[in-house]
Amino acid sequence: MPKNMKEDAGEEILREIWGAPEGEEKTCCLCGTVFTEWGNNPEPIKSFEEGKCCDWCNDKYVIPARLRDLFVGGRFIPKEEL
Repeated sequence: MPKNMKEDAGEEILREIWGAPEGEEKTCCLCGTVFTEWGNNPEPIKSFEEGKCCDWCNDKYVIPARLRDLFVGGRFIPKEEL
């Protein structure tokens, strides 16, 4: 099925923001593994500008780091204070 101009524009915007789509090879900015998924934002471990991380690093390092950052001095920070 041919794409319309709106779909093409949407894909172009996503590519500008997020980079190569699923299926294209990328290298994880954390472990160096080549992967073909969309990838994940590696913040707070590395900045988004440094690249994307693979699903494994996201699960193993990035999500725990984000959860850790929700706590300051052992105190949970309510959503309203973020």
